[in-house]
Amino acid sequence: MTPSAGQRWSRERPKAPGWYWWRNKPIGYDVQVVKVRFLHGWGQELFVSFETGDKIPFKEINGEWCGPLEPPHDQEAG
Repeated sequence: MTPSAGQRWSRERPKAPGWYWWRNKPIGYDVQVVKVRFLHGWGQELFVSFETGDKIPFKEINGEWCGPLEPPHDQEAG
């Protein structure tokens, strides 16, 4: 999996909810697509949701980020 053309990896954390590429090579995590979001009842604290179902406070997540991911242009599949 790789980011879309023109996107670059950054250690700067996202500032808004959305879908992002995430990786943390030093501790062995490969590239994953994660959802950065607010959880009901937690106010304005952002969380990261992983495909495993784990939800971790955003401030506890290190690594590199790329995104937010944009949906493809609306076109018919061919």
